[in-house]
Amino acid sequence: MLPYGAPTRPAYEIGNLLAERDARNGLGALCAAPSVSDAGVTHSGDHAMTLASTARITLDRLEGACDDQRVMFQELFPNGFEATSEAACIAAARKHASVFDWDWAASRLLADPALEAYKSVKRPAWETYDATRRQAWKTYKNSNRQSREAYEDSMRPARKAYEDAMRPARKAYEAVERPARESYEAACADAFARAFWAQESTQ
Repeated sequence: MLPYGAPTRPAYEIGNLLAERDARNGLGALCAAPSVSDAGVTHSGDHAMTLASTARITLDRLEGACDDQRVMFQELFPNGFEATSEAACIAAARKHASVFDWDWAASRLLADPALEAYKSVKRPAWETYDATRRQAWKTYKNSNRQSREAYEDSMRPARKAYEDAMRPARKAYEAVERPARESYEAACADAFARAFWAQESTQ
């Protein structure tokens, strides 16, 4: 799981800033590294906070993730993931969009304000995807049914001709196979009876 750029400082320290930014930017805010001035300080109201200038994730923060996700993360980011801008964070996430479990990443690595922003974007995105997928599946099923019906219609005469042609051959096979099978079964029964009698009668 590649996170959407969780800050390196505890999330509660920058909750207010995230909430304001999330309201403005939506999902992009999830990847945004906090901005810093030359002095490394940004102001929110009357409070000054020192913020990290990077969004970083290391393997030890992925405790609880599936083994394959941890292995993939380590292969892609052997030294951990780090972004110094929102654009870089988003670019990395999109590059590996089909690789990582973003729901897991969001639930484990995003604080409440950022998590709500993630969900607010995910919900309509999922609804759009699901509606598109359902329509595509319906179209596929309709096409499949029509194709199957056409196939069955075309195969029916051929199947009947095949069965008519094979019927005499089947009867000839059965006429030979049946007595041979009956003879074999009789031989097995006879052999068992003789062996069993010999065993039991000598005890």
